[in-house]
Amino acid sequence: MPRILVVSNSPTPYNDSLYQHLAARPGVELHVAYGARVESHRLWKLDENKAYGYEVLPGVTVRGSLHLNWGLLGLVTRFRPDVAVLTGSYTLPVVRLAAAVLRMRGIPWVYWGEELAHDDAAAAPRRWLRDRMRGMLRSARGVLAIGSRACTSYARVGIAPERIADFRYYADTGHFALSPDARQSARAEVRASAGVSPEACAVLYAGQMIGRKRVDTLLRALAEAPDVVALLAGEGPDRAALQALARELGVEDRVRFLGFVQPAELPRAFAAADGFVLPSEWEGWGVVVPEAMAAGLPVLASERVNAALDLVHHGESGWRFAVGDAAGLAAGLRALSASPGARDRMSAAARQAVRGEAPQVAAERLVRLLDAARAGRPLAGI
Repeated sequence: MPRILVVSNSPTPYNDSLYQHLAARPGVELHVAYGARVESHRLWKLDENKAYGYEVLPGVTVRGSLHLNWGLLGLVTRFRPDVAVLTGSYTLPVVRLAAAVLRMRGIPWVYWGEELAHDDAAAAPRRWLRDRMRGMLRSARGVLAIGSRACTSYARVGIAPERIADFRYYADTGHFALSPDARQSARAEVRASAGVSPEACAVLYAGQMIGRKRVDTLLRALAEAPDVVALLAGEGPDRAALQALARELGVEDRVRFLGFVQPAELPRAFAAADGFVLPSEWEGWGVVVPEAMAAGLPVLASERVNAALDLVHHGESGWRFAVGDAAGLAAGLRALSASPGARDRMSAAARQAVRGEAPQVAAERLVRLLDAARAGRPLAGI
């Protein structure tokens, strides 16, 4: 029976689904250790009644997502894992401490992470520190890279290609694929609540209202796409500035600020929309992209959203545009609003593109990857 330890900075709803399925596999004993119960900027509510063992490590929060934890040595001694998965930034203290403890105990581990930043323009001392910290990854049995760009980034810093596997965040696609009756009901209710007519072409943004998400690009694009309404689901420090920008651009009558929507309610928000927009200047993955596609929404995303790079076929299941390119996004919005028939075709293509994106599929593959890591075999191709 493989005993699998996962060490992570904090819980997320999409990885929780993976862990549930992983723990349900015959012969697997799973334990997950978190550095914190929730990050200060996360508003989601998570079910604490889990079908797997987990704990929040004792420690203190210094700021934001920076936590100093202890108790990992005792946990490893008690649980005696056969293999471990460390996930979250390699710079986080809980990840680095876990790597040191596992190395000391001779326990094989893999790192599961997003694309590494490629910042050769940084000052020399910063590059030196970055390279020293990345050296930790060479003691891993392998890297589970989240998307194709991430695979390239790990190979670039010297991880052997055979030790890298593309293992992205998997959306619980069944949760977002509502039945036709449930979708129609949710669409009518959410639109009525938001004051959006049944006939309007509406796009949804769901995420934080912070600078990196570039929600301003969507508002500027709306000014060039007069037949489109935007539903903005989320909260953050930029909300007031975005409301002011909507007024300045003269599009405030076509923008609805929905506030934060809990993950359990997102399928209803998706049902209200005809397309999904994610204009971020960077997303290490962007699990909301396959979630939206599972709901049948064509996706309009920037080229720096890594999930869109791997999943969205331009002109077939959505559109990609350059970061900050409001005109490019507006062209996609106008195409989306011009033809309900084309929307239906793209909706079907979006669903098809993520048909295999399911946590039970990911759990089965993760077991095979960890078996290979324990045995010292290549991860590539699994």
